[in-house]
Formats: sequence, C-alpha cells, structure tokens
Amino acid sequence: MTCVLNGSTNGLCPQYTFSAATNRINTPGFAYDAAGDLTSDGTHSYTWDGEGRLLTMDGGTTANITYNALGQMVHNLTFDTQYNAAGERIYGGSYNIVPWGNVALVKYGTATLFVHGNVLQSTTDVTDQTGAERQDQIFYPWGQSWILHQLPDDGTYATMLPLSTTTGEETGSTPNRDYSKSYGRWLSPDPGGRRAADPSDPQTWNMYTYVRNNPTTFVDPEGESIELTCSSSDLDACAGERNEELQALQQAVGTQAGSYLYENPLTTTDANGNSTTRYYVGIYSGGPSGNGPAFDQINSVAGELAPIINDTKNVQMAVASAGSTVTDDLGYNYTLSGRSPAVTGFFGGNLRTYIVDPSTPLQSLPAIMMWPSVSGSVTPGTVVGHELGHARGVMTGMMPSQTNPDSLRIEDKVRTRDNPNAPQRIIHDCPAGACP
Repeated sequence: MTCVLNGSTNGLCPQYTFSAATNRINTPGFAYDAAGDLTSDGTHSYTWDGEGRLLTMDGGTTANITYNALGQMVHNLTFDTQYNAAGERIYGGSYNIVPWGNVALVKYGTATLFVHGNVLQSTTDVTDQTGAERQDQIFYPWGQSWILHQLPDDGTYATMLPLSTTTGEETGSTPNRDYSKSYGRWLSPDPGGRRAADPSDPQTWNMYTYVRNNPTTFVDPEGESIELTCSSSDLDACAGERNEELQALQQAVGTQAGSYLYENPLTTTDANGNSTTRYYVGIYSGGPSGNGPAFDQINSVAGELAPIINDTKNVQMAVASAGSTVTDDLGYNYTLSGRSPAVTGFFGGNLRTYIVDPSTPLQSLPAIMMWPSVSGSVTPGTVVGHELGHARGVMTGMMPSQTNPDSLRIEDKVRTRDNPNAPQRIIHDCPAGACP
C-alpha cells in the first residue's frame, strides 16, 4: 500500500470514495449489511452475529471467532485467550501474560518477553530475558506497520490486538468493535447509533470514524470504566455533580496527570428508539497536547488508576450531601459526613463509590491510624484514592471485606504524591473507643 503523490515521498495513501448519506465506503468491492457492518472489501469477506460482533473472515479460513458469555474473544482458529476476573488477558496463544490494563507487560512461555510501548500503548520494542531485542517496530498514524525488525512477537497497536496472525497488519480487535488499519476506521458503526454524535463536534457524526480522526493523540481501547453519575434531574446540577467527581479524581492523581482526564459521554439507543447518555472518565493519550508521557507513567497514583479506567468492569461515582444516608444491596445504611466521607459497595446492583459533597469540611484521621503517630489530613483526593482501591479489589474478584489493603495502598500513594514525607495511614478501621 505504498504510493507516490508528489514524485518523491513514499507513503500510505489509499484512495477511497464514501457515501455522503451513510459515511460507508462505496468504492467498488465494498458492501455492508442492513446494520451497517462491513461484509466485503474486495479482499476479505466478513460475517457478524446479531449483536454486531465479528464471527468470521473469509468464511472462517482467516478468522473464526468464539466469544464467552461476557463477550470476550476466547478462541480464534488455533489461538486461545484466557482472562482474569478483571477482564485482563492472562493467556494468549502459547504465552502466559502479565497484564497492564489492556496490554501485555510481560509474556512468558517458550521465552520471557518484555513488551515496551509508546504513549499510545502501541508495541514498539520487545526484549527477552537476556536483554536482547526481539522486535523493533514503528507504526504509521492509523496503525499500519512502517518498519518491523526481528520477530513479530507482539503486534499491539493503540491497545488493540491483531485479529489473527494472518491479518495482524490489517485488523485490530477491541472488546466492542474491530478496526481496520488499512482504512483507518471501524468495520462496524458506533453501537450507540446516531444519538452518540455530539452536534457541536462534527468529528463524532461519522459512525465509523476512529478517535475523532486524531490517531496520534487519542486511543479507544474499549470504553472507560469509571462512570460519572448524578442524582439530580436538573441538567445543570447533574453536570455540576459529575464535575465534582472528576475534580476529585484529578486531585488524586495530581495536576499533570489530572489534565489527562476528561468527561466522555456515551449515548446508546434501545430497540424502541429511546436514547440514554452515560458519562465516563476518559484519558487523553499523551495529555491535552498529545506530546506528554503515558498517563500511567506520570506518577504511582496514575499507575493505579489507569487499570481501573481501562477495565472492562464498571464502577460508578456519585456525590451525596453531608448527612444523607445510602443503603447498599445487603441492607446496610451508611451516613456520609466529614468524619465518614465515602463508601464503596453494591447499590442497585451496581458497584458504586459515594463521596460526600466536596464542599464538606473533612476531619483529619487520628494519630493512632497513622505512621508516624501524627494526625493525617484528609482531602477529596485521598478519599477517592482510598475508595477506588476498594473498587479495584472488587473488580479483581475479591470480596469487599478483603479490599482494605488495596484501599490503604492507593490512599498512601496519594499522600506521598502530595508530600513524600507525609505520614502514612496504616489502620483501616479505627479501634473501638480510640477515635472520636
């Protein structure tokens, strides 16, 4: 797919034509089904199931996919995949995998491979246990391979896995849709339908477009998993609550990492044409400028939050006024206050973190709970870090009562990010009679 347009520069410059009505490619050889899923591109044929998931390519000879009850791809031709309770891959092909959110950090089997990525989490280098380089790769902006040296041990582009070894150059797979690197767009339309479009943002009007046509800055691994919610029916009040939740998250990760986080609306439509918009936390790849470091590399708190945001499971955030009481699915009541500023559990069948209105004065932790033995300050950032530690534990299969160490770990990382010499919280629940 190289061509010369100016007489001297080689590059990828395919020439396609598009339907003005549907934004589908109408170059001869391309065809779509009634749902808008690509069925032929002149080279490959595709079949889909009723939920818009790709089943086969080329009649099953190139790809033949089996999904589990969670919609995760577990088998494709000779390639099997296994997942942990958080939805992260822990086995693929012939390798066990140490996951880091949506991508592999280490792969081990016939060899031990260390996977190195760029700010888009595209694999650029792979080294083995001796330090020898096994793969060196550079991608074009839309994911086609520009330069590949050594062995193709890991073909991840922008967190997307190659659909198969035979089409890894062409197709990337995510939990919700499949992407064509050759066309720079999705093979199927946005599952949210046209109501997913933002009238003020023309880049969202195309149901096939990838990351608003800005692939050097953004990634779209699968949809974010910290949901911003509200309790008010007033649109302005609702937006204010979501903003308070986002600001608490930004405070937890600090100014630089906080600038990477944004509110990402997702609108879906049911079979009756009723639309619902939900709001998730998104991460700008490379920050607002697109030139910054990877979010999870900025500090240790961002490193803890990145897997939660990129998880296939969902935790909701909600703001409650001081003095209000929330009841979990087991019937336990929790009253939020400056002394008890948050709770995480299952509410209405959803994993949810309630935080007290950030305008509420928060009480310091008593010295008995800290090391060294001095009182510990409490901020919306430490509160959110603590509660998302609980949420992360539940996401990885723990019972809520087993997640106290995770909550203390992330809370203390927030404390030391603010002040390397800050006292650390070492006790989760204050001993009876020791705290006011």
